[in-house]
Amino acid sequence: MGSTETRTNNTMNVVLNNFTQFVQQRGRLIARIVALILGVISLYVLAKLVWLWVDFFQPLPDIAPVKSIPTSTKQPTVNVERIAALHLFGEANAPVEEQVEAEETKLNLKLLGTYVSEDDAVSSAIIQSSGNQENVYFIGDKLKVRGNVTLHQVETLKVIIKNGGKYETLTLLEQLNQQVMSTARKPERAKGPERTIDKRRDARLSRELAEMKQKLYDNPQSMMDIAKVERVIDDSGQVSGYKVSPGKDPRMFTRLGLRRNDVITSVNGQPLNDQGLMGVLNELNNAQSVEVTIERNGQPVTLLLGISEYSNQRPKPNLDKREGNVRQIK
Repeated sequence: MGSTETRTNNTMNVVLNNFTQFVQQRGRLIARIVALILGVISLYVLAKLVWLWVDFFQPLPDIAPVKSIPTSTKQPTVNVERIAALHLFGEANAPVEEQVEAEETKLNLKLLGTYVSEDDAVSSAIIQSSGNQENVYFIGDKLKVRGNVTLHQVETLKVIIKNGGKYETLTLLEQLNQQVMSTARKPERAKGPERTIDKRRDARLSRELAEMKQKLYDNPQSMMDIAKVERVIDDSGQVSGYKVSPGKDPRMFTRLGLRRNDVITSVNGQPLNDQGLMGVLNELNNAQSVEVTIERNGQPVTLLLGISEYSNQRPKPNLDKREGNVRQIK
């Protein structure tokens, strides 16, 4: 044990002697390296302090005010192409069935019944001639009467016959009797002054119309919920308006001031025909009120409707509880 401790002490003494000799020989070099490192650190710190001092005395830069750009609420636009593709009012350039205007025939004929089909070759009519003789005739058949008389066209309540190159009408016997009775009971009324139905004061109806307009943008077929429409063709073969009848919601149809078989001829002064239909849809996009011109039983009627966007406001109490004011224009 004693010898081991002696060797350990000798080793440590040798290491210490060697380290002491190294420090004595390289002491100046080590001192220079340490001094260089400390100098570099001092210069870095001094440079930092100088720049901080310079920045402190610099004037503050002018801060330009930030301009706030107002956000415009974008109104929904009507997808006219999408609505037109649905042909809600019928096809614009669809062929119009030939309309033959002819006076009632003076021949001794009675129309007892008709059968109308999309195929003209199947359409037929039961016509009584020569007193009691009844026959079924198809289009193009010659009637059993004197002269060159043929069946030209078959409709639901009448037929058109061609009598020696001249077109004549033969009305269904039952329908003809009804027309005679109605003419005898109801004399023709003189055309009265134009009537105006103003529903712009109905705030609830105005809000519902705004919601319906938004719903129409999302789903154009929702128009069928209010009314069913049918094109009206004038004598020249052009669309002169659209006949309306109650849709899936007859209550709303009535609240709008419409009646069955009303013919809408214009909206906001825009004629409601095939050419003006797209213009009407664009007109209603940003309109706050709607003026609808109607032909009702041969009498002109103007319907005024309001479109309100008060979605977050409570409606003011309406002292006039009537759903619309009706006034006569003198």
